Amino acid sequence: MSMIQQAKRMGVNTEVFGDASPFGDPNWYQSYNSPYYNDSHKRLRAFMRSLVEEKLMPYAHEWDENLEIPREVHRMLGQTGIYVLAMGHPYPTQYQSPPDILKGVQLDTFHELVLSDELARAGSGGLAWGLVGGLTIGLPPVLRFGPKAMRD
Repeated sequence: MSMIQQAKRMGVNTEVFGDASPFGDPNWYQSYNSPYYNDSHKRLRAFMRSLVEEKLMPYAHEWDENLEIPREVHRMLGQTGIYVLAMGHPYPTQYQSPPDILKGVQLDTFHELVLSDELARAGSGGLAWGLVGGLTIGLPPVLRFGPKAMRD
């Protein structure tokens, strides 16, 4: 039995995700064990990686130059359910369902970190903040302290 097979048998994470650039991804992407990330985080990571590389990265520079992210992009991301992860804990799933890949999963702060890490891969702070900054900063006080009519 190989060392990798033995490690897998013992529950050691041997999976590598991404391009394995040193310091290019979080440690848990590079087969380091973490008690905080599970299969739901891995599913979200793969989903977000694909979404960012296909739908955001190719246009990030153009949107930065235009100083605007098209509304269609916000609509598309809203339909995926990822915005609920940017709204802070407790995640307001009564207002938006999480992505289908996270249905039935207890959402936690580490899902939010995966969202942030993967959005950052687009290479534009303006894009990342333009997509989730307002939700992250402005919406939690409304959801926690605003009157019901405002929340709904």
